[in-house]
Amino acid sequence: MRVGIWGWFHTGNFGDELIALYLCRLAAECGLCPVVFGMRSELAERYGVEVMNEVEEFFGSIEFCLFAEGGCLIDAKDSMNKKGERYEELAAAAERYGVK
Repeated sequence: MRVGIWGWFHTGNFGDELIALYLCRLAAECGLCPVVFGMRSELAERYGVEVMNEVEEFFGSIEFCLFAEGGCLIDAKDSMNKKGERYEELAAAAERYGVK
């Protein structure tokens, strides 16, 4: 089973990248095939992580998704970043592809 790992991994934030790599390791140990959305290519290559950078391609290739991003816990109306629309787009893509 291919499991997607979604987070804010492309900015070079060490903590977020560490979470993604750890989740990849756990998924592989469970016999799953992890796919990370948006990890920096140099880090992905170093650790042998499969990465996708397009939302539709990502959700179209996985069966299950782990959201490993603290920002998704923020109430969008109170956030300066107004991330709510991005999560609505992700939820719609996941639903289109039947991703759990």
